[in-house]
Amino acid sequence: IEQLQSALDELVAEYESKQDETRAENADQRAVWTTTFATRKRLVGNLNLVIEDSRYPTPGHPGAPPVKPAEPNRDSIKVDEYETKKEKRGDKTVEVKERKSQREIEREKDQKFFAWQQRYAVEKPIYDQKIATYRRELQAWTDLDNMRRKELFDLYIELTTRIDRIDQEKKAADQSKKETMEEIDRMGDSIKELRDKVRTWKLLEEGVRRGEHDYFLRAGMREGIDPQRELQTILRWIRTHP
Repeated sequence: IEQLQSALDELVAEYESKQDETRAENADQRAVWTTTFATRKRLVGNLNLVIEDSRYPTPGHPGAPPVKPAEPNRDSIKVDEYETKKEKRGDKTVEVKERKSQREIEREKDQKFFAWQQRYAVEKPIYDQKIATYRRELQAWTDLDNMRRKELFDLYIELTTRIDRIDQEKKAADQSKKETMEEIDRMGDSIKELRDKVRTWKLLEEGVRRGEHDYFLRAGMREGIDPQRELQTILRWIRTHP
């Protein structure tokens, strides 16, 4: 009984110390995680802003490129090869279509081709200036867009890494807390087992004192003992006390 009581007292002291230590650690962790979760919430908010920002184009895009004027091509020129003339037929005047002469057709094509060449001579230098400016502006925007996209990507990686680190730390803390509580529960079970043993042996001692060796059995106090082991102890006692 003394050995069991000593083991019980030692285990209860360790159990209570472990509980006090765990309560203090839990209180400290709650304070830390309150701040940490506020930080995580802010990081998630910033991450959502980064994701939303990445959906929009970088400002300053020069837009569609200027339209290049078509280079004059006489073969592509179409003219109306027929002309409408009025003819007197009896008492009526009717309109009839008559094909133009090939010479007249070619002359009209030459006129359109010449006008086209004149327009092209004016529009092409203007286009060349515009396209050169456009290409410079597009390149500048592309460089800016690439730099912005890289900054957004780097920020995305940084934020997701910090959030994941917090989640992993919380997961590890929860696992540690779970293991600690399981250890405390096991200690509690051991305490109950030892208490039952002490109570049982005290009842057995009381039965011996009264001369009633089955006292603890009649009291139904079988919990907390190893029946086989205790039976051997009782048998040895009986053999030495006929």
